[in-house]
Amino acid sequence: MTPLPIPVTPSAEAKAKAWAPPQGHADVAPSRYERIEGDGYLTLDAPWVVPALLGAVAVEGPVLEPAAGRGHLSRELIRAGLDVTSFDVRQYADPLVPDIGIGDIRALTSLAGFAWTITNLPYADLEALATRLIGLGARDGCATALLVRAEWIVPKARRRLVHDHPRFAGVVMLTKRPRWVDRGEARAAPRRSLAALRRLGSRDARGAAMTSQRSFKITNPRRLGKNSLVGAFDLEMPSGLKINGVMLFEKNSKRWINFPSKEWVKPDGTKSYSPLLEFASRDVADHFQALVLPLAEEALEVD
Repeated sequence: MTPLPIPVTPSAEAKAKAWAPPQGHADVAPSRYERIEGDGYLTLDAPWVVPALLGAVAVEGPVLEPAAGRGHLSRELIRAGLDVTSFDVRQYADPLVPDIGIGDIRALTSLAGFAWTITNLPYADLEALATRLIGLGARDGCATALLVRAEWIVPKARRRLVHDHPRFAGVVMLTKRPRWVDRGEARAAPRRSLAALRRLGSRDARGAAMTSQRSFKITNPRRLGKNSLVGAFDLEMPSGLKINGVMLFEKNSKRWINFPSKEWVKPDGTKSYSPLLEFASRDVADHFQALVLPLAEEALEVD
């Protein structure tokens, strides 16, 4: 276990986090679900989330898990043969791995000695904690993988932190949505969407699962400004396929990308449009929108 550059209190000396009624609401988008106090959402599906990461990325130890909770991610990383050091800002009852220390990411001064930080940060503090881990990791040669919601990567405000970061490698797209609470507690779950493992400061990646914004190339952007149609452009996909006439739309303060479509006339004489290309699932489509929409906005100079 790699020594940490901050004092970490042994978990046995701390009080277990007591359950409290859920309070507040999810802040990615309006939600009908109440949030669990302290953002105490655990990575219950770590048994398939971790293999998804390891199957696409060459992860080496030692590994730091600085928001370990009960140790779901840590346990699976250890099972994969990695040397893992774990801590959290609070102690949880019934830990899944021994020696989960007590410590605060904000107090970290160095990640020297670690090859990777792999974690699922509390959403309320995600940006601040991610900024600190990424900054320290870039300085100290420690790669970072964050399990995040798809919505989190879209805003332009995070482009310097993520997509424009000089050591950004890409996204590992998960094919289904991880659970944060037991099925019996589903009513307490916040709104969920596609999660992605993000990796910065990487050394290499294997497999086609790694996809970054840099894998897409936009050419021939042109502003049109016709009703909800903002503009069009040609898009080169990571596979090398080039799609001409991809369109950016905006309506009611919402923007989205559409592929070219074919016009046809219904029996009643009204016009309709059928897409020439479609994604196999909503999750894949959401992932595409999250990656390409910021590029399209930049190419078409949309504020």
